[in-house]
Amino acid sequence: NSPGLSDTIRQGLLATVLRLQPTLLAQEARTAAFVDDSVIYSTDAGIAKKQGELEEIKNVKLPAVYKLIGEAREFGYLSENAEYTSAIEERENLNRRALEIQNELAKARRLDPTQSSADRASLGSRVKLLNLESGEILEYLLLGPWDGAAGDNVLSYLSPMGRSLLDKRQGEEFTVQLPAGSSRYRV
Repeated sequence: NSPGLSDTIRQGLLATVLRLQPTLLAQEARTAAFVDDSVIYSTDAGIAKKQGELEEIKNVKLPAVYKLIGEAREFGYLSENAEYTSAIEERENLNRRALEIQNELAKARRLDPTQSSADRASLGSRVKLLNLESGEILEYLLLGPWDGAAGDNVLSYLSPMGRSLLDKRQGEEFTVQLPAGSSRYRV
């Protein structure tokens, strides 16, 4: 998916991966059919949280910054006015963030809990994983990137673990590459 790769290099990499790990691409094809990368799946609560963030930027943060810009102008010479420069930078950052959120919300799709699979890990599934190295049992709810908070045991389907887990059956083992290294799990 890297935009920096030419088609020739991309095809060569895919051919090499297919030759060395044929099951990897088969799993990727199953997951690709299940999750559309042009869409951000989320619960109603996750979408509402993202909309709330956008509203706060528009209705609270940006008006406050515009007020600061007006106050900073009163200090005089603008090219050496640190308060003015800082407020302008904050306004640009907030406008950029608001645009990002609007673009994300345009791609948002509500998770339909009725489409959750009973025999495979899918969006909306509650899964238990056994870490095959440590013996630790982990339990997650597989949802979208805007759902849950730290400590809620919500796993985003876009995370490395979430992507590796999608479409796995009970008892199936898999390896996932995490920032701390690779780990093996059983569903």
